[in-house]
Amino acid sequence: MVLSVRDLALSRVFSGVSFDLHRGEILGIAGLIGAGRTNVAETIFGITPATAGEIRISGKPVVIDSPRHAIEHDMAFLTEDRKASGLYLMLSVLENMQVASIRNFTTAGFVRQGALTALCERMASACR
Repeated sequence: MVLSVRDLALSRVFSGVSFDLHRGEILGIAGLIGAGRTNVAETIFGITPATAGEIRISGKPVVIDSPRHAIEHDMAFLTEDRKASGLYLMLSVLENMQVASIRNFTTAGFVRQGALTALCERMASACR
């Protein structure tokens, strides 16, 4: 089992969410607008920390109370409304790519801009 969620809850929003996700599976969360599906995904990723429940990754209990902790556990989050909350629309595609990777190219507050740009250009070229 890659990811196991038991009795996950967010006070006054949802409760009792449980599932197991195995390697190679794709999990879909469905529901009507306002049913809480976005809240469940955001809670699993630590955007809004859970008020109850347990998350296990590869069988080990983990605490994911921030997106940083989720990323440290190799998780990623793709917002359902990328235009409103997933992109910096005033920036170029290259700059949006750099935002996602900048932490790996920063030392003592300085950005290794050349290396960061080269990586993002290689990633963009691979998609063409």
